[in-house]
Amino acid sequence: MNFGSGARAVVTQPDGKLVLAGICFTGNGDGFCAVRLTSNGTPDANFGASGQVTTMIGNASDHAQAIVLQTDGKILLAGTCHNGVDTDFCMARYNEDGSLDPGFGIGGKVISAISAGRDQAVAIAAQSDGNIVLAGYCGVPGINEFCAARYQGNGSFDSTFGTQGKVVTSIVPTAYNVPYSMALQPDGKLVLVGGCERLCALRYTTGGSLDSTFGTGGKVTTVISPNGQEVGRARAVAIQPDGKIVVAADCNDSSNNMPGFCALRYNSDGVLDMTFGGSGKAIFSITNGANDMTAVALQPDGRILMAGTCTVGSDSYFCSNRLDGGPFGYKSCSLDIDGDNRVLATTDSLIHARVALGITGSALVNGISFPTEATRKTWPVIREYLVTQCGMSLVL
Repeated sequence: MNFGSGARAVVTQPDGKLVLAGICFTGNGDGFCAVRLTSNGTPDANFGASGQVTTMIGNASDHAQAIVLQTDGKILLAGTCHNGVDTDFCMARYNEDGSLDPGFGIGGKVISAISAGRDQAVAIAAQSDGNIVLAGYCGVPGINEFCAARYQGNGSFDSTFGTQGKVVTSIVPTAYNVPYSMALQPDGKLVLVGGCERLCALRYTTGGSLDSTFGTGGKVTTVISPNGQEVGRARAVAIQPDGKIVVAADCNDSSNNMPGFCALRYNSDGVLDMTFGGSGKAIFSITNGANDMTAVALQPDGRILMAGTCTVGSDSYFCSNRLDGGPFGYKSCSLDIDGDNRVLATTDSLIHARVALGITGSALVNGISFPTEATRKTWPVIREYLVTQCGMSLVL
């Protein structure tokens, strides 16, 4: 990579290879760039030139901010491109070997204006039907709005979404509305989170209208600071298997009286989940300096990983923490009933059979010799697991 290069996003391929996307200085300006690494971290010689590709899309100031893999193995980069006056949403699609896909847009590239002002894409999602969604902020400085666009697989706008493929929304009309992250729900609805002088979020239906079943008219704003003077920004979002929405945020107030890392969890209707932290919020600091949250990920067991930047004096550090997603705030149902990380005929399968026969109470576990590693050995504990994690209806 050349001087001035910087990665902004990464994705893992099914074969274990990593693709990084970001910005590269080409000599003529900034361009989209991608690097593919093999599973051992070396550049993949089968991708582009010595493992990397660089693409100029607009007028010498192209910044890739997001990446996603399609189910066919093609790679999509999305971000912002300068058109000579302001900025537009833009994308590039590459074949598995790093060549631009000629069947996408014009020569593998798409540039699109969403509003009459400055448009900046920050997130991308690939739908199972082949459509592509970009989200970001649109407008002029000081009055930016949340915006999103949906494209067909060939890079043209999907006219069934919003108004000719585009939606633009203010959550707090008098505020600086900036989204930082997007999540695609299994039902096709879109959740965008960001900052509107406080933490804010919205949800669009599959047709691009505000979802009236979420928050107030499709919008949510949340005050975290007791004095209401926070400078809150939701920086990342993830959807749990049970439909609950996990948000990672910065939450420093104007008097710097609050720690900088915040996690919030909402029910699917946009109401704070009071089983999480007792108030729907978890607020903490890692260092005594600035704590800036940038990412969140869900582990298969429901634990929540958060990462960002923390300062100590004049130095900045990577920092992260992990939160328990429970109690039973997520679903982790599996055939491993006793929790020993194995599925055995003499324990798990025997319990399956007894449940199927309608056996409950202590009779369910009578005569079963559980491994020492098992974490669920009694009827009350097993019943709680089957009810809360597997959705079963079992009498006491």
